[in-house]
Amino acid sequence: MHKAKLKKAVRILTETFPKIKGICIGEDGDSIHLGDVAEGGVIDVGDPEHGSFELPGADYYNEFNATTYENFGVHTRLHEKLTELGLFAEWHDPGTLFAYGV
Repeated sequence: MHKAKLKKAVRILTETFPKIKGICIGEDGDSIHLGDVAEGGVIDVGDPEHGSFELPGADYYNEFNATTYENFGVHTRLHEKLTELGLFAEWHDPGTLFAYGV
């Protein structure tokens, strides 16, 4: 994926998911490191009528409600945004998630 598209994707992901810290272009220059998505990064879920709560952005060990996560433990909202940006997520290890261009 072109560097300009990666920078734009980082900006969009950072704005969309402000409680996931450290989203940046990976050291290889061809991926996006999804910061602390698996180790403290959270996504606000719920709505004003039913109350808001937070869930981890990724759940490698499937400790939470599986219906909230796509295959490989990526939160559905994050998965949808990555797909919209032409990216897919891949685990490096249980605490590190990267996104690559399709």
